[in-house]
Amino acid sequence: MGKLGVAVLGVGEMGKRHAENIRRQVPEARLVAVADVAASRAKLVAAELEIERSFGSLEDMLERKEVDCVLIATPDKLHAQAVCTAAAAGKNILELKRVRSASRSSLNRSGVTRMLLPSRLTSPT
Repeated sequence: MGKLGVAVLGVGEMGKRHAENIRRQVPEARLVAVADVAASRAKLVAAELEIERSFGSLEDMLERKEVDCVLIATPDKLHAQAVCTAAAAGKNILELKRVRSASRSSLNRSGVTRMLLPSRLTSPT
């Protein structure tokens, strides 16, 4: 079985740190893409982390078949919509925080896995 293709949505300060940690410290995963509403920031982070794909939208990133799951590192107000969008695309979801407004019924229908990721797993100790 190959490595898990992980994409990160939101590469501000914390999202970038999580992307770096996935890229450098999680041997079972391969960081395949980053996306941010600031496309120039996503492009810069992709270059720094030596990955080929960066996007200015979640929807464009979700079209990539190598994306198996999405780590969502967005502000609270954007989090629920990102969870629903990723689930609708059939992508598994790693969350740094659980936001209750994400529709459980739409997630259940999508058949994807949604996991709350303890911060200690992506932050060096």
